Amino acid sequence: MKDYSMFKSLQRILKGLKNPNLIIPFIKTYLYQYLYKDISKIIKNCEGLISLREAVYLYKTVLGNKEKEGDILDFGSYKGLSTCILSYAAAKSEKNVIAFEWFKGLPPPNIEIDGDFFKQGEYLASKVEFESNIKKWGYSENVKLIEGDAVKTLNEEIKLRRINKYSFAFIDVDLYTTIKDILFLLDNISEGNEIICVHDIHSPGVQMAIKEFMNSCENKVSIYIQPATGIAKLTIKGNKNENRKSN
Repeated sequence: MKDYSMFKSLQRILKGLKNPNLIIPFIKTYLYQYLYKDISKIIKNCEGLISLREAVYLYKTVLGNKEKEGDILDFGSYKGLSTCILSYAAAKSEKNVIAFEWFKGLPPPNIEIDGDFFKQGEYLASKVEFESNIKKWGYSENVKLIEGDAVKTLNEEIKLRRINKYSFAFIDVDLYTTIKDILFLLDNISEGNEIICVHDIHSPGVQMAIKEFMNSCENKVSIYIQPATGIAKLTIKGNKNENRKSN
């Protein structure tokens, strides 16, 4: 069985060598499995909706911004895969992860905006499964779960000043309205140098939410689409009005 597996791997490598557009991503995936063994182990054992390359991208992005004060926010934690990955980065950054999940699956999408990418009730997970995965594959001591509608609970946390700053946020809630609302709530507590990564950039609803946010937010924001993943990276540059005053 092992020899057959090695043979199949060799076949895939040879196939990739024939296509220049495939060989670089192919090599990177194999390198990631070697260089990021802990993350690769999580991906293999914890069910979720992000790939190894996406996981490594999130991990490296958090560590690259570790000097920025504030916790790490994870919206749409599902069964805990992204939270586990972020908890590893948080542990190395001496930060905590605050995970937002309501454990009811997706709410009804706006078909005119979101299209047919996502369905109501998809991605249903249980709190028990989430907590079990965090305990097995993450740094559970670095993780706090906030259960409920992410927009309502984030708004409450901000009003009560239990969350008044953040360094990194990962938004994987799929639907236009929820993404937009979360982005604008984060805008209220952004000071500059925060990073927000939004998943599923291929979705028209995700694209519209980001576009409307960048057009109307209080802060100046730059965007980078990571070509090998489905992630849009938004970097907060500072308040727009302050920038105008200084010019």
